[in-house]
Order: sequence, then C-alpha cells, then structure tokens
Amino acid sequence: MWGFDFAIHKKIILLLSFLLFFSQFVSGGLLIKSNTVCTESFNDQWIIRPIELTGDGSLYIDTAVGVEDEFFVSYYDRDLNCLKVAFVQDDNIVIDIVDSDDAVGLYSSIKVDSNNNLHVSYYDSFNDDLRYAFWDGYKWSVEIVDSSGDVGLYTCIDVDSLNRPHISYYDASNGDLKYCYWNGDSWFFEIIAYEQDVGLATSLVLDSNDVARVSFTDDADSFLYYAEKVGLKWEIALVDDDCKVFGSTSIDVDSDNFAHISYFDVGTSVEDWNLKHAYYDGNFWFDEIVDPDLQYFWNDWGVSIVVDDFDRIHIGYYCWYKWDLKYAYKTNDRWSIETVESDGDSGAYASIILNSKNYPLIVYMSRSSLELKYAVKIQYSPDPPEVPMGPNKGRPGKIYVFEATGFDFDGDKVKYGWDWGDGSSVEFTDFYKTGETIQAEHSWDEKDVYNVKVKVVDTNGYESDWSEPLKLPISKTRNYGMFTVLEQIIHAKKLPIARTMVAEIVIKILSSIGPNS
Repeated sequence: MWGFDFAIHKKIILLLSFLLFFSQFVSGGLLIKSNTVCTESFNDQWIIRPIELTGDGSLYIDTAVGVEDEFFVSYYDRDLNCLKVAFVQDDNIVIDIVDSDDAVGLYSSIKVDSNNNLHVSYYDSFNDDLRYAFWDGYKWSVEIVDSSGDVGLYTCIDVDSLNRPHISYYDASNGDLKYCYWNGDSWFFEIIAYEQDVGLATSLVLDSNDVARVSFTDDADSFLYYAEKVGLKWEIALVDDDCKVFGSTSIDVDSDNFAHISYFDVGTSVEDWNLKHAYYDGNFWFDEIVDPDLQYFWNDWGVSIVVDDFDRIHIGYYCWYKWDLKYAYKTNDRWSIETVESDGDSGAYASIILNSKNYPLIVYMSRSSLELKYAVKIQYSPDPPEVPMGPNKGRPGKIYVFEATGFDFDGDKVKYGWDWGDGSSVEFTDFYKTGETIQAEHSWDEKDVYNVKVKVVDTNGYESDWSEPLKLPISKTRNYGMFTVLEQIIHAKKLPIARTMVAEIVIKILSSIGPNS
C-alpha cells in the first residue's frame, strides 16, 4: 500500500495553487507585484510590508488565513472599480482581478474553507446587488446572490463545517438586516431584523456549532445590537445603548462560544470617542473602553477583532487621533496597546487575522501613500505584573517576603527585576516559567515610606513596564501594645535577669509574627 503524508500533500496542493495563479497571470489574468515597489520597514516587534500600490487606494479590506499561514486579502480597487484578491506567502504576492464589472467589490469579505478554497461576498454598487465569488482551486466563479432592491451593503461572510457560505448584509431598500446561506443546492434567505432601519455595520461569525451570530447597528440611534440564530428564529439583544457606533463592527467567539464585539463609539462630543469591546459572559453583556484616545474627527473606518486559542482578545484598528495603525490585546484582564505604524496616515480599513502561532497580522491602507500594506507581529514584550504582594507596613532591619507573577505572551521564561524604592540597584532574579509566582526578600534600615515595584524581562531581552507600586511604610514604632511594654521594661532594667530573658524571647516571637498581627 502506498504511504500518505497529509502535511506534504497540503504543501503540494498549495504549491500547485500558486503555480495555477501564476499560469493565469502569464495568460493575462493576474497582476504580479513584488516588494520592490515600496519599502519594507521594521521595528523591534513588527514587520511591515507592502502588497500593492494602487492609483486611488484600496478600500473595504478583509483578510483570511490559509492552511500554511499564507493569507488572502479581498479589497475594492478604487482606481479600477473592481474586486481584487491578493495571495501572500512570504515574499510571494499574487493579485487577481476577480470581478471587473462596473463598480464592484465594495464591502468585500473573505473566508478560507477547510479545502483552502476562497469565498468572497461583496456589493455591486452599479446594480445595487449582493454578489459572491468562489475560488475552487482552479478558477473563480462569480454569481449574483440577491438583486431584490438595493442589497448587499456591509456584507460579511463565514463558512460552516460543510464549507458552505453564510452571508449577513444590509437591505437599504427596506431598512432590513438580511442573512443568506447556501444549503447545498440553492441560496436560502432570511430577514434577521426589520422593525426599524437596522443592519448597518454588520459582522458575522459562525461558532463551533455552526450557529450564526451577527453584530450590527441601526440608523436612528446607532446603538450596538447582537443577533443569534436559535433554532429556526433569531434572538436579538441590545448590547450597548450608551454609544454611537460608527463605520463598522467586528465579531468573534471564544472557546465557550461567547461573543466578543469591537466597535468605534463616536459619542456626543469629540472627547467621548472611544474604541470599545463588548462581550457576553453567559448571562449578561458588558462593555469596556479599550482606547479612549480616538478623538479628532472621524475618518475611514477600520476595526477588527479576533479571539485566539487561549481566549486572548486581539483588535487591529485605525486610530484617528494621530492617524496611526494600532493594535490592542487583552491578557489576564489587562489591555495593552501598541502603535504599529505612525508613518503618515495609516490604518484605514484595518483587518486582523492570526497565524498558527496566534500572532496577529493586520492588513490596511496607507492613505498617505495609497499603498495596501500588512504588518505582522514578531515579538511580544512581557505583560506588566500586578502590584507586588507583601506586607502593608514594617519596621527597620526586618526581612520581608514579597510575591509577584509575570506573564509573557510568547511563553518565554522571564526574570524579575525588583525596585525596592530605597535607591539601591534593581535586583534581578533567575529565570522562571511564565505565569509562575516567585518570591523575593528585602529589608530596610531607615524609617520611610517605600514604593516597591517589579518588572519582568524575557529571555530575548524584552521587558515589561513597571508594576504599580506597593506602598510600604517602614516605622520604628511598634503597633502592638504588649511588644512595646515589654521592650520598655527591659530597657528600663526593671525585671530580674531571668524574667528579662523570658521577655526577650517573647519579643522575638512577636517580632517573627510581624507588625501586621
């Protein structure tokens, strides 16, 4: 019997697909772009590379990852008024014009199925139709899915466990949020919400049970809503009524199939503009501000969320305040924010995915250079530790024990640097496993209030910010009465020698217990 290596088989399929793309280019069907068009840039934690330089910019960007960490990007080429899909793997970039009818490709959305085939939904703005394109590994096929009025805006697509596409979209003619899916023979259509003008800024995800979940907003109030397919009907929840959603929403689910939504909230004043995250805990919806620094004036949208295998939250977004591409991630209930690119006006239509190592990749447009670009994360700094655990008061000369726990996103080992607040050098420990709680000891000679802080450094030399300080008053005054009385009696020499010895033993016992007792 012939042996069969599935991993090799997948690589062969990928190579053949790439060669097939290339063969179409030779016949005039594709554009090939190399990284010589624009300059690659680096910082210590991200690599930024160009995909294409278009004449008038790339809009409505979405991205999806393939079986070998290659990725695909769908977008609208505003210069050619067409839908394009880019295939990117390492330094190889292949760009295909998928649909070149008049003004097609707006609101594009892309997904990769388990066979590494591509599914794209998009809007035909010339005919006001919802369209769908499918790459079967050999060729593209394009069809009109819905032409019943002005339909297809804000499309979002996902693929179920049978590799069948599901699409959410807005019906502008009737003000409805619509949903359709391929049942194996034909398209099946449903109206999710229709009682008011709803369905703008839709985002769709199918959970591990193929249950459809949709985030969206309404035209009147711009509140954030959530819809879930339960049996044969849709259940709708008002998630955030203290917001004004702008541009787009993005939804994903965690390992418990609980929904997470990212969105821009442009409130009543510029100072109230925020990047927000809403999440469901199984009983209630909660929302939180991720980045309050959005104020300036609104611009092209661009917010995208994804949950990794460890239920850590990742958001790529366009920060209007300084026109930067930013990245936020949440670990251990703490948000961290990084500026990915601040060169010019960068970040429009940001779309985020994760590779097989749970590292993010963000595709976006630079409005300054009109480049379609991507940034890939290559390294994380450790998270800042929580406030060290230890006593809340002490006395000179006594040794005290403190605890801290450090986390490194990459799983690298970490060492701990202690700042005891007394002017001494930072004291470093050995390396420990990430997430391990460690102990350190210190004593102070002088009466004062000391700020005890800790930071962590990984094996690559990347270090966290300092923790918030533990304020520790060191005082010569003992606050337990029996200790003070005995000590005063001993110093006054009012006890016989034998009783003095007993008193000193009692003092040592009390001293070992510590000033918190």
